[in-house]
Amino acid sequence: GGGSEGCSISECVNDPVAYARLGDWIVNAIESSSDPNLEEARTILQGLRERRLYRLVDYLLLDKHFGKRSAEDIVARLVALGGGRFAAADVVVTFAELNFGAPKGEDVSPLSKVHYFNPKQDKNKARPWQENEEQSPMGTMCDAFVETKVFVYSRHDQAWDAIKEAYILWAAEVREHNMEKRGSRTFTGMSFLNMSSPAKKAKRSLGGRVD
Repeated sequence: GGGSEGCSISECVNDPVAYARLGDWIVNAIESSSDPNLEEARTILQGLRERRLYRLVDYLLLDKHFGKRSAEDIVARLVALGGGRFAAADVVVTFAELNFGAPKGEDVSPLSKVHYFNPKQDKNKARPWQENEEQSPMGTMCDAFVETKVFVYSRHDQAWDAIKEAYILWAAEVREHNMEKRGSRTFTGMSFLNMSSPAKKAKRSLGGRVD
C-alpha cells in the first residue's frame, strides 16, 4: 500500500495506492505460490477451475425472532441433526441482508429519516414522521425493515442428501421457535385437522420416528 506495511485484499479498498495495484495477477500469484498459508486459497481456486462449485442445499428467510446466531452455530446444529453423516467442514452457511438503506444490521424504518413540511402547522420548520401518524398514506408500515436470508451449501455432492435432510429438520425447528415467540397459533380450514408441530411434520416426512 501507500505505507511501509502491506495490507490484505479486503483492506485495499481503504488504500488508494494498494487498490490501484489490484488485478487478475493476484489469482495467478496464489495458484503459483508454494506458501502453506495459501493452501486453502489454492484449493478453492482449483475447485473453481474444475467447476467443483459448492451446491446450494436451500435457503430460509429469517424471522426477526430468530435472534443473533452465527454461521458456526447453524453449522453445529445441522451436524447434530445429521447424526454424524457429515462433518462441519462439509457445510457452508452464509447470510444475505437486504434493508431500506440503513447501516448494516440495523432494523430502522426509512420514515424515521424523513421530515415533513406542512405550512399550515409551521411554515418555518419540518417535523419528523410519527409512528402513529394517521394522515400519512404510509402510516401503516411493516414491523421489520430488514430482511435476512440464510443460505446453506454443501461442499461435496456426496454429503448433499444428508445435509438436505438435516436442513429440513433445522428449518422446521426455526419455524416452530418463531411461532412460539409470536405467541399465536391460528388454525383455519383444513389446517385445524393437522396440529402437529413443524419439527414433527419434518421428521415424519423423512420417515423418522416422532416422539
